[in-house]
Amino acid sequence: MTANVFLDRCLFLDLETDGSKLYHIGAVYSGQVFERKGRFDVQTALKELDRFAVGADYVLGHNLLGHDLPVIESLAPNLNLLKKPVVDTLYLSPLAFPENPYHRLVKDYKLVRDSINDPVADARLAASVFVDQWASFITIGNSKEDILSFYRYCFEENSRSSLHSSGLNDVFTALGAKQVSENEAFSIFQRRRSRRRFALGKRRRGISVGRKNWSSSSATRSSRTFRLSFPSGSGKR
Repeated sequence: MTANVFLDRCLFLDLETDGSKLYHIGAVYSGQVFERKGRFDVQTALKELDRFAVGADYVLGHNLLGHDLPVIESLAPNLNLLKKPVVDTLYLSPLAFPENPYHRLVKDYKLVRDSINDPVADARLAASVFVDQWASFITIGNSKEDILSFYRYCFEENSRSSLHSSGLNDVFTALGAKQVSENEAFSIFQRRRSRRRFALGKRRRGISVGRKNWSSSSATRSSRTFRLSFPSGSGKR
């Protein structure tokens, strides 16, 4: 599968909001644009957005999980859109570009815009970032195939995880990453840790995405949680 084939299944989404009020909605799906700005009825607009997204398998954007989707859920919690798997490029960037996680289109983990307050442009920009992330993962997989399987494992959803990560898991599945067991994932972690630690930025905060609490000792694997570290201050705006 190519990045563009995967993107064909995605609704690209971005919002302009202050966290409680919604000022501007921008979405792109299958070459069509959805936009609401200025004075509009929020509930009507969100229902229309829900209908616009009906054919999409995924919702893709930058910091959707931490920003856009919580806003939508607070305003219209029953939308079918909220049930779709999410591909959040914020979480993929430090994994795709571990040496330079800021990327040419991302600075301080925020999208670098050509214009101000244009959610449609930002939605398309997130898709462009995803294409570059996909290419990077292909390169990584060619030399370190087990790393992609490890990332796939880390984004498996489970009852202990607060991160809705099935869309991210599907990305690595589409990239050809094999499904691995907990013990296999831990073995990959140990091998890679012995070569270099997973450094994902100078400023970091831990986000638990695993199902166990892993220590460095194989004797204590019964209560392990692997943590991927993402930068602090990774807000949308």
